[in-house]
Amino acid sequence: MTDLSKCCAVAAVVAACLGVSGAHSAETTFSRQSIAAKAADSRGYPDVVAVSGKGKSLFLWGVGAEEETSKTAWRPDVRHRGDFAAQCTYSLDKLGRMLATRGATFNDVTVIRAYITDSRYTGALYDCLDTVYGKSSAKPAVTSANISQLAHAGMLVELELTAALPDTASDSAFTVYRNTQTLGTWNPGANEVLEVSGPDRTFYFSGAHAVAYKPGEPMVAMYPGDFAKQCDWLQQDLLRVLKAEGAVAKDVVRSTTFLAGDAGLAELLACRGKLPKEDAFVNPGTLANISQLSALGETYTYDSIGMAALPAGSDPKTFVKKVVPSKIDAAVPSAVIVSGPRRTLNVAGQGAIDAAGAVLFPGDFMAQCQQTVQTLGTLLGAQGASIRDIAKMLVFVTDSRDAPAFRTCMAKAYPNVAQPAQTFVNVARLPKKGMMIQIDATAVTAP
Repeated sequence: MTDLSKCCAVAAVVAACLGVSGAHSAETTFSRQSIAAKAADSRGYPDVVAVSGKGKSLFLWGVGAEEETSKTAWRPDVRHRGDFAAQCTYSLDKLGRMLATRGATFNDVTVIRAYITDSRYTGALYDCLDTVYGKSSAKPAVTSANISQLAHAGMLVELELTAALPDTASDSAFTVYRNTQTLGTWNPGANEVLEVSGPDRTFYFSGAHAVAYKPGEPMVAMYPGDFAKQCDWLQQDLLRVLKAEGAVAKDVVRSTTFLAGDAGLAELLACRGKLPKEDAFVNPGTLANISQLSALGETYTYDSIGMAALPAGSDPKTFVKKVVPSKIDAAVPSAVIVSGPRRTLNVAGQGAIDAAGAVLFPGDFMAQCQQTVQTLGTLLGAQGASIRDIAKMLVFVTDSRDAPAFRTCMAKAYPNVAQPAQTFVNVARLPKKGMMIQIDATAVTAP
């Protein structure tokens, strides 16, 4: 792996390690564009959704077929057991009502991440999405993955949404609005819709891993199999990064929790309950059980985004990108932070797929990884960006034993330059049989 000191010794890369400031740039009118680059995508869902200008962001609680009239806290009944289509339709109905609380619609959604319990439902998932999008030109980027189980027994699908809307008051102070209790009483105090507006700095966090790591050696889990200790370690690590940057726990605006092994919602709530009130995470969230993480005995990671006010003295009209080094692996940052006017490119999950939709390089993880990165580069290149503009990757693999190969793949893609923030999880299957890796990416550039 590339040592951080070597990385920062390269003059052209110093800025990438310590922070990149762009030229002064006037903010532009809000713009949202869905870009379908692949002719093979007959349904018209885009590969890239580009957002720029004066806007505000909405983050929605991950929603499945939880019965909204359930009375038992955190243990809802599940509607339409065994019926994927009905569960998905009910999920969308609730999400539509959640969007409406902030004056938004499905046409404002930029990203949908769909977690399903059987990849054979992939076609039904898109049939379901078509019921609200039809022939809309404002379809979102969609990533789906087959996970082992969702938060509540009987749930077959959970949808996690991010939206972007124009914000005519975006020159005003940074503000966060939390909308609670729109979906019944089973989730007391939950922040189901979170709206962020005004000048901000966005934190793209790597999914932390409670592991010991030395370059060239396999990862080894800390406290193997002990969820409580691993969860506490991860929470403290996330708080460490936030506080070092002058931010706090409530600045985390979305977090997807991936659990492996026997841990579930009760264990997660117990872990979070140990934090003092000022350090409590109150962000919209999604919970998914997965096959495995990067090391045997590892039980928990998260995929998080934070948004906080600009530090005192910052120029809100200058684009800035900063990489925060990790204590565990110098090649992978703890976070990538961006602020100022920007263009955000949301790229749907990509894999090693040819123009006809067939999987390339079956059985060869390294070749699939390199092809996936190349595809990301091609998609971004068509929008005047590159893989070096990627701030965050959510990486799904079907076998965590490929983690060392993934690190080699990333080192080759980012020689002598800081890599993006990354979350790495092992899922049961990916949308197409034979896919070994899928990468969902967010790139950020000056406007």
